Amino acid sequence: ASSIFCTVIFAIAMSIVVYRHRWDIKFYCLQLVTKRKKHQELLEEENYEYDAFVAYHKDDIWWVKNVLLDGLEGGDNAEDREGNGNERNTTGHSFKLCLHQRDFLPGTHIEENIIESINQSLKVILVLTNKFVTSQWCEFELQMARMKCFDTGRDIIVVIFLEPVPAASMSKTLRALIRRTTYI
Repeated sequence: ASSIFCTVIFAIAMSIVVYRHRWDIKFYCLQLVTKRKKHQELLEEENYEYDAFVAYHKDDIWWVKNVLLDGLEGGDNAEDREGNGNERNTTGHSFKLCLHQRDFLPGTHIEENIIESINQSLKVILVLTNKFVTSQWCEFELQMARMKCFDTGRDIIVVIFLEPVPAASMSKTLRALIRRTTYI
């Protein structure tokens, strides 16, 4: 009876640890899969494919395309760059952003696309709305960006609020990020 009791207590304790660190565990598992497939070293700053990965809720695509994308990539420059392949534009004030609706590789798992895109980006822009904080995919992107901060030792996250978001609706990770980060 005591061995069953110890086994149950151990199982409960392990379940709590796994649940509390689920994002870290998922990140490391997916990171291993991605690294095994790509067999490439981490990219140096000048070798990033994108200046920034944009994490946003799909319902906010109008603002992302018409305000953020036009402002950072520039309407004419973005079209010119598409004809030049994946080269990073280093002239002027134009940036190359990674948007999941436009830049994810078809046929690849969404998790792998997210991790690979974040790894190929110098920064991660979080476009925060009330819908963002309720989305599991947006939370996953936030967690992966946070893990990249830890891995690289650099602060790579840029936060943009499109609307007031109550702190009570944010995850603990997002609340901590907002408390220590200057945001727009």
